[in-house]
Amino acid sequence: MDMLKIHQEALTETPTAYHEFLLKYRPNDGVVYGLVEGKHDPMYYQSIIEQALPEGWNVELIPTGGRSSTLKAMENFDWNRYPRGRICFFVDRDLSEFIAEITPDADNLYITDKYSIENEAISVGVLKRILSEVFNISELSEQEQSKVKAIFEGNFQVFSESLSVVMAQIIAWRRNNERPNLNNITVEDYFTFEDTELRLKSEFASKDSRLQHSAKCAGVSVASAEDIATAEQEFLAKDGLQKFVRGKYCIWFFLACASNIHRNISGIAARYTQTPKPKIAVGPKNAIVVIAPRLRCPDSLRSFIRGNYEKYLHACRDGTKNNSHIQSQRKSFLSSVFGRLLGA
Repeated sequence: MDMLKIHQEALTETPTAYHEFLLKYRPNDGVVYGLVEGKHDPMYYQSIIEQALPEGWNVELIPTGGRSSTLKAMENFDWNRYPRGRICFFVDRDLSEFIAEITPDADNLYITDKYSIENEAISVGVLKRILSEVFNISELSEQEQSKVKAIFEGNFQVFSESLSVVMAQIIAWRRNNERPNLNNITVEDYFTFEDTELRLKSEFASKDSRLQHSAKCAGVSVASAEDIATAEQEFLAKDGLQKFVRGKYCIWFFLACASNIHRNISGIAARYTQTPKPKIAVGPKNAIVVIAPRLRCPDSLRSFIRGNYEKYLHACRDGTKNNSHIQSQRKSFLSSVFGRLLGA
């Protein structure tokens, strides 16, 4: 089938993302490809993947518009035409642990360990980098680092426990085929800081007040008490506090907590007599841009990259791919970057 025919079919029968892939695909260029859910996802995956690629290779990431769109696009690929390990798909686990959703089993499909890749920000290691590289706080003593760690972990416990019932209501809505606007749930409304401690505001101390607020924000009715209780029990049993609080809510928490530590650093480290000027202005509008490149690569993603992109490149090197895919690539994959960057 010629390329014109392929593009015509893509326009009439297949998702837009697949058509965009066809427009960008260059079989003889040093590029691997990935289809991701949202417009911000390339910020998280780009640097992680490119650090694993040898010199002369790049990754092209194409947002599809959502989880279902990514999976739908994957269905349209003819794997007799394209090398599977060169083209990968990245989706959030979301709440699939709690909702009956069928997810394909494919070697080149990566599903996040937690709700989304954004949840990987909830890490003391990422916090240390943000404090140093963004908020200009560095060279903390071991004792001071322990204080920061205790503050961060204690605040996340308050945050996640407070949102447990909200996440349970979201699960109940999804199970009942409701369509809540989760982006409109402003979790920051629930909380305030007292010095470095995150606390619930008095008006949101009760579970019911949080449920009512989230329902109002999401534009749907409060779920039944029985459905919420059942969902919360399952949420807690599956380690939901650590894994399945919605990623965008976790990003708000991370930035709010890091900013608060910055404002109160003089009470944590005595040598800071005043708050240091940040190296980069950071706020809700650019939080993802600042945080994303500093995420660590989860072990599962590292293994996925090895089993797909790296395997594909090794196959190119060994001459096991079709000549049409490798004639212009043979000189670019001799690097040993994989082993060094992926910790082999």
